[in-house]
Amino acid sequence: MPPKKGTGSYEPYEGKLADPEWRRERARKAGKASVSLDAYIGAVVRRAGKLTPEQIDRLRALLPEPASGESAGGEGAA
Repeated sequence: MPPKKGTGSYEPYEGKLADPEWRRERARKAGKASVSLDAYIGAVVRRAGKLTPEQIDRLRALLPEPASGESAGGEGAA
């Protein structure tokens, strides 16, 4: 890990973290995940309490109907 400010010590990366190629690939995956459709949906869901009734109706119109046997809230919804 990089040294903490003021400690004067440095411990080098060990194991997978020592491999720059592995760290780059991990960063690429994280970057892609942050702009994915799932990340966008997650952001909308986190704000769901802040949506107006009109916004909720607009979102509901954009989303597909639940498959037969599935609740409107998805799996595990109460």
